[in-house]
Amino acid sequence: MNISNTFTAALSLGLITALATAGGIQDPRVRVVEIPQELQYVNAEFSADGSTIAVSGEWYLAWDIYIHRDDQWKLVSRSIDEIVPGPMIFGLSDDGSSLVISDWSFTSIYQDGSTIFMPKWWNEAGGAHGHGVSFFSGAISGDGSAVGYSPRPDDSDDNKPALVWRGERSPEVLLADPVENGIDYEIESLSFDGSVAAINARYQGPHNNIRFGTNREVWVLDDGELTMVPPIAVDYDVLMHAAKISGNGQAVIGSAYGVWRDGLEDDNQIYTELNRDLIYSPEHAWIWTRELGTVKIESPPRFESVSVWDITDDASTVLGSASSSDGEEIHHFLWYSKDNRYLMIDDLFTKLGIVIDADWYYFSQISGDGSKLMGVLNRDGQSSALIVTIPVRNP
Repeated sequence: MNISNTFTAALSLGLITALATAGGIQDPRVRVVEIPQELQYVNAEFSADGSTIAVSGEWYLAWDIYIHRDDQWKLVSRSIDEIVPGPMIFGLSDDGSSLVISDWSFTSIYQDGSTIFMPKWWNEAGGAHGHGVSFFSGAISGDGSAVGYSPRPDDSDDNKPALVWRGERSPEVLLADPVENGIDYEIESLSFDGSVAAINARYQGPHNNIRFGTNREVWVLDDGELTMVPPIAVDYDVLMHAAKISGNGQAVIGSAYGVWRDGLEDDNQIYTELNRDLIYSPEHAWIWTRELGTVKIESPPRFESVSVWDITDDASTVLGSASSSDGEEIHHFLWYSKDNRYLMIDDLFTKLGIVIDADWYYFSQISGDGSKLMGVLNRDGQSSALIVTIPVRNP
């Protein structure tokens, strides 16, 4: 499975309290790999079987990227800047051979000690349109054959297109918007073979009783056929955001929420997320398939907001987290699409006798076959990669 934005997952999940043990972690089902340095804001990516781990994070003024293979860590990149964040990781191929890295200037692939920078966007006449700046986005197919990225053109008045590079001189333009429409497209996830892409559209426009600029629509491009994912059905307008596409390309999962200002008529004034008088709805989760359309994943009992992070290759199992209205309770879950059933991971661990010795931990990835949960734990200020093997539910 391809994983991106695990740092976002960590922030959204907060600090998940682990089950404490008197001794160290000895359970063979629980693998802990200590991360070099005392990195902060750790972002982790895992290969399909967990044998390759990539992490990025901040260490004082340095932004580091490491890869772990064969029980050894290797420093891939180090950037030192007091103001501008350094490179971040945005996806790892299933076999762990290709890592997508993005920073303020470029999107690149790291493969076996060498770095390949994504090519410039070439127009139809064959001229260079510009390498773009302020990338901070990227995705890679499970087989490593395709890389999706969304460069900001050199001309700041232009909008971000959604591009896919498959090794050719010129990337394929999946979606690009005329300047006057003001829409930025970002590829969030690719299927295993790269033939299906989940794309977020970001622009400013009317939303409930305000004007708001953020991710608003989700599009799916399947072998050239473009489909907009319909919003979930609730009593207010929602902003849609894709999180992941299944390896087989048949399902997309994501989140939705609404924003408005209380006591204000439809004046469509412009507000941003920094406005403190805005009211936010609970976060909703959804799954989309061509067969069923957009289906809301209902919150489990006792919880109000639901976030989803990853989905198995066959689209049968979704990894996510649920939180109470006051944010005091946050728990991971597995959701099974076939019978719309939740399994809280704390309950699963208790039943299996799995104990995680940590101050806090979170999971952001489930393996393609559903047998591994992968994320990050922290113990006494030291972050580590965490991989837990669990039974696979029969279809």
